[in-house]
Amino acid sequence: MRCLMAENQRRAILAELGINDSLTEWGSGGSSVWFAENMTEGQSLYSIEHDRQWFQRMVEIREARELWHWHPVYFRVNHEGKNATPAEECPAGAFHYITKIPVAGVVLVDGIARGACLATLAAMRFPGVVFLHDANRDWYEWATSLFSKRQIIKATTGDYPPDLLRLEL
Repeated sequence: MRCLMAENQRRAILAELGINDSLTEWGSGGSSVWFAENMTEGQSLYSIEHDRQWFQRMVEIREARELWHWHPVYFRVNHEGKNATPAEECPAGAFHYITKIPVAGVVLVDGIARGACLATLAAMRFPGVVFLHDANRDWYEWATSLFSKRQIIKATTGDYPPDLLRLEL
């Protein structure tokens, strides 16, 4: 499965995990498979997904590859805007998707309603490291401004280009 995140960015996320730490991500896909395959013993991955068919595909991949430390989680969303547009940022109908997160040491925001997910983490004073994929999109600025520490991690030349932003409160 193709990863839509540069390898150096994926490695930067994994580098933040401790020995028995977890990574929680909003959104799932090729990078989820990569994370699950590259985690060390004791680490776990929780992938929060809103698309039922995509969730089922992730579960099938997890089972086929026996990645039992990977836990895809599904939350139904009543509204969804078009992918990779400001419309997908609308949090209406996505309350459980946004708020019912397994709290982990590291979080990756890479699904829908990213601004609302970031704002939720800021409101709960999340103590760990947060990453935002596709951080080059200007419609996330309001939410990233809630974090005092921001560091851009550019993709390695020739790899999938979007920015990754490392955030801390």
